[in-house]
Amino acid sequence: MKKVGLTLLFLLILAPAILAVDVLIPVGPTVISFVALMKGEVESSIPIEVRFWKNFDQVNAELASEKFDIVVLPVSLGANLYMKGADLRLVGVTLWKAFYIVTKDVKINTIEDLRGMDIYTPQGKGQTADV
Repeated sequence: MKKVGLTLLFLLILAPAILAVDVLIPVGPTVISFVALMKGEVESSIPIEVRFWKNFDQVNAELASEKFDIVVLPVSLGANLYMKGADLRLVGVTLWKAFYIVTKDVKINTIEDLRGMDIYTPQGKGQTADV
């Protein structure tokens, strides 16, 4: 019994050094949320391993592997995967209100001033704006 207790104590002491949190994030503005962690500017007793994904095919394959503890996704992709039965939980949204309308037209001061105009965004079909 004493040997089992010492083994458990030894494992508990080493656990923080053994365990790590694996995070998968997209290349792009979302990285800003993780810069301090990646630079080691935020103290953590658990190592954080960050990897990047560049396209939806890659992130879908990584999700299927179930190797990651945290995956940062566009809200629309997470919602679609959840509706298909993926075991996902929304923990937070990092970039709401991060995009703005910019114009040189000084006559546009409110959202109503945009009525009837064509507005082009970097958002494509099936992305966050569609959710």
